[in-house]
Amino acid sequence: RMKATIPVFVYLIDDQERVYLQRRFRTGYLDGSYETPAGKVDEDEFPSDAACREVLEETGVIIDPKTLELFHTYTNLSNNNPWVGLMYRTRSWEGTPIAKEPEKCDDSGFYSINNLPKQITLQVRDGLARVGVGVAAPEVDHHAAHRLARAPGFAVVAGIVHVDALF
Repeated sequence: RMKATIPVFVYLIDDQERVYLQRRFRTGYLDGSYETPAGKVDEDEFPSDAACREVLEETGVIIDPKTLELFHTYTNLSNNNPWVGLMYRTRSWEGTPIAKEPEKCDDSGFYSINNLPKQITLQVRDGLARVGVGVAAPEVDHHAAHRLARAPGFAVVAGIVHVDALF
């Protein structure tokens, strides 16, 4: 069986359609670049729970996993190891996000999709192009989603296909 690293990214979207980003600092990987709160899924942890944990650790805000919408996935190889990235978005959380790990993040805040920092990690730039901020929500093919939902390990909630059962 394939073993992969599974990173999760969380796009916090405020009521002004801005996305919360933080600048990497002294991490040894793409320092100076902005990205959303993110991290790796731990062994025996569901991706949505990992996403909530990472956001709490990095920003201090609490997210109910039921409010997360999986909107994009990606795959890549890093040092010949497979990565399967999951990108979630939410408009609901408790608290005000701030940089809780100053040793890893030296700037943070909400940014308009039309006024983003110049240096953003490639994964997050790809997600920003797909997150649906500032544009009308796409039409959902509910029939296709419900056909998929009958497949083992899939579920559809409010028109969003959830695949947590697979991981």
